[in-house]
Amino acid sequence: MTKLQEFAKYCAEFYSDDGIYPMSATYEEILIATGVRLQACKYMKIEFCGDTFDRESVRDIIIDNRS
Repeated sequence: MTKLQEFAKYCAEFYSDDGIYPMSATYEEILIATGVRLQACKYMKIEFCGDTFDRESVRDIIIDNRS
């Protein structure tokens, strides 16, 4: 399993239908939002760690994309 897949699984554990904070996030939404987050990190020249901060950023991107 790649780091990206591990991170997507980590996010799904929190934001899928049966996650800790269920918001019905699909795997596809998580991957798209992760891509956006990776690009933002590259642009801002900060490291993507796959930590809580990155997970919550992905959540916020998903919310914004749904609006």
